[in-house]
Amino acid sequence: MGPAFFKRTYKGTQYSLRVFPIGGYCKMEGEEESLDSAGSFSKKPLYTRFIVVIAGSVMNFIAGFLIFAIMVGSAGIIGTTVVSGFREGMESYPTQEAGLMVGDRIVRLNSTVTNISDDIVYYLTSRGDEPIDITVVRDGETIVLKDVNFPFETYDKSEITGSPKDEGKPYHLVYTDFYVATEKATFFGTIRAAFYKSLATAKLIWVTLGDLVRGKVGVTELSGPIGVGSAITSAIKVGWKTFWQLVAFITINLAVVNLLPLPALDGGRIVFMIFELVARRPVPPEKENLVHLAGLVAFLLLAVFIAYQDILKLLPS
Repeated sequence: MGPAFFKRTYKGTQYSLRVFPIGGYCKMEGEEESLDSAGSFSKKPLYTRFIVVIAGSVMNFIAGFLIFAIMVGSAGIIGTTVVSGFREGMESYPTQEAGLMVGDRIVRLNSTVTNISDDIVYYLTSRGDEPIDITVVRDGETIVLKDVNFPFETYDKSEITGSPKDEGKPYHLVYTDFYVATEKATFFGTIRAAFYKSLATAKLIWVTLGDLVRGKVGVTELSGPIGVGSAITSAIKVGWKTFWQLVAFITINLAVVNLLPLPALDGGRIVFMIFELVARRPVPPEKENLVHLAGLVAFLLLAVFIAYQDILKLLPS
């Protein structure tokens, strides 16, 4: 962002490096104003403009998918949703007491379909310690286990977030009291597992955004570049597998957030395209960009607030 210190034009496109390494952008001729030139963005058909706008999020999702595919292929195994046994040495087995049995294939947690073991983990992460209805297939019969509690351990939240400000706050880490079977990662099995991992990640992000809107998650829980950098540093210390999982999560997070129907985001531009499709006339680019400019200012103010919160989290209490 900011003033350019290097520019080069190649085949009609100007490439530049700018002084502030806080983001990048692609600006097309006719994107912010109506121009008569044949190559202008504003003169392209609606479906062409839609493809251009959605392409960034699609590529983010594909990038996350490829990272997951490499990780699954490297591991050589895929976690299924078939219960293979129960953990030893636990004080209680709430899912077993609720009727879960070895050989059961978990197909749904509440209304969420489970395809691979990650779906179970991601759903528990998003639901916390709330009771869950488990739908299983047992000997060809579908059975619903109602209001099942999963075991959890309570930690000091600072141990999870790494922030001294969270010291003394309880955090419930939910886990399963059972194991699931694994299968060999074939080529098509790897593709399938990577797709469902990507989909589960997108669902988790969507649920978290919903919790943010409903007030279940505070705006102070958001992280910007500073917080993300701290999380990446912590992930590298844990191991490269954790690091690449976080990279895939961030990449898919960008895909989901960028499609939100808010000004300045690609999702906001899609809203204007839907209006154009319904009204059969476009909103003048100059007026549309005033809306996006207002949204950009709001996001920049939010970014400053989040950066401030990230710095506070890193400071000793």
